[in-house]
Amino acid sequence: MKVKIRLSPEYRPPFAVICADAVTEEVRRAEELLAGETLPLMVRSEDQSVVLRPEEVCLVRVEDGRTAVYTKAGRFDSERRLYEWLEQLDERFVRISKQAVVNRRMIRSFQAGLSGALRMTLKNGMEEYVSRKYLPQLKASLGVKKGGRL
Repeated sequence: MKVKIRLSPEYRPPFAVICADAVTEEVRRAEELLAGETLPLMVRSEDQSVVLRPEEVCLVRVEDGRTAVYTKAGRFDSERRLYEWLEQLDERFVRISKQAVVNRRMIRSFQAGLSGALRMTLKNGMEEYVSRKYLPQLKASLGVKKGGRL
């Protein structure tokens, strides 16, 4: 998608115009992002569909090839793949391993783990490991300076 920004005092408050030949999924997502709206997060609990708000989600993890979504209320299943969750979730969420994404606001504590990994405890009591590969990304998202310790 092409993006053009024009600056002028007449554009106060700011507004956005989307020019397209059709209303596509990309256009809808751009509209919702610009409007500050979030899409509903649909998950399954046994035989019913449940709508979650992003702030309710603690952790999204792949388990045995299936996506599991954890909240303080419990575990839910999702048909979405992990990368689709990353596309829909906002800046509160950060990838911590190849299999997991965590809500930074749900982190309670950290403890050094085996082989350089970091064990994280979430506010819902769950524990998850941060892989060394994704540790710099997590530190940056938490505002820890380069070389700083968690």
